[in-house]
Amino acid sequence: MRIALLQINPTAGDLKGNSALIARGVRAARSQGANLAVTPELGLMGYLPRDLLMNRGFVRRAGQTLDALAAELKDGPPLLVGLATPNPGDGGRPLFNSAVLLKDGAAGPVFHKTLLPTYDVFDEDRYFEPATGPQILELHIEQCQSAEDIIAQGFDEPTVRRVLKLVRAAEFKRKQAAPALKVTSRAFGTGWRMPIVRQE
Repeated sequence: MRIALLQINPTAGDLKGNSALIARGVRAARSQGANLAVTPELGLMGYLPRDLLMNRGFVRRAGQTLDALAAELKDGPPLLVGLATPNPGDGGRPLFNSAVLLKDGAAGPVFHKTLLPTYDVFDEDRYFEPATGPQILELHIEQCQSAEDIIAQGFDEPTVRRVLKLVRAAEFKRKQAAPALKVTSRAFGTGWRMPIVRQE
């Protein structure tokens, strides 16, 4: 599995420019044989667009830009794109800080961020509702649930199977990467690593 981490420098609020940066990155990743490309957090909108997030028109245009990007990159590898998505619930903040999977010309499963920083320049709690309930990795790693158990709880079957396959396949030898991040209190493989995408 070859994952392309798109180290781009998006501009807050520039949907068209950021979409072009992402498209160029995905094309370069495809030429190098990537099986998956990943943008930085809020890569389509630029981090952090702050009060633009309060503008429903901006959020709607971001969704439209995402759909256009999916169509443009339909022949490329699957792509995880960071952007804000509407919270359909009645309570809480109006948005989620999300990653959306683009594949085969369509926007697919959406994954919402659970831990929102509220310190220093990170003011995400002001804009975003944290995801609640256990997610796929927590169910699998922390609660030792099988793919079938997770799917039975309503998660998308192809997504569950792919995530669990990636977890099993993503082991690196201890000396090939920097010290591992602590992503869970439970060990799920000696020397396993978590990839990070950052902005330049």
